[in-house]
Amino acid sequence: MRILAISGGLRAISSNTALLQAAIGLAPLDLEISLYDSLASLPHFNPDMDTVLDDPNLPPTVKELRRQIGSADGL
Repeated sequence: MRILAISGGLRAISSNTALLQAAIGLAPLDLEISLYDSLASLPHFNPDMDTVLDDPNLPPTVKELRRQIGSADGL
């Protein structure tokens, strides 16, 4: 099973990110937890601009996040 972990903490010493990193280290062998580390590079969300799922004009960071979410079994 593959889990994509997303921390809302952007600080270098974020306790939320540290907690997720600890979960990665403690996860059983059959559970892969990947930490999404590009949150700060995402553009601000505007629902008016998010109308087409595969819009070719989406920023690459948004496309990559959607790809990672699509390949995960859970968030």
